[in-house]
Amino acid sequence: MDWKLIEQGHPHWQPGHVPGVDGMGTLVALGANVTHLRPGTRVAYHTDLRHGG
Repeated sequence: MDWKLIEQGHPHWQPGHVPGVDGMGTLVALGANVTHLRPGTRVAYHTDLRHGG
């Protein structure tokens, strides 16, 4: 998805915007209020195009 939009851009993007909507990895640290996940958990996400990658 990302590479398709990089060429055309998106109306919400400002100069310097880093596109990216998909990600995956392994958690290495958690915030103080995160209780439902553990370090080492494999995760994937898809986010809103208006936000930076």
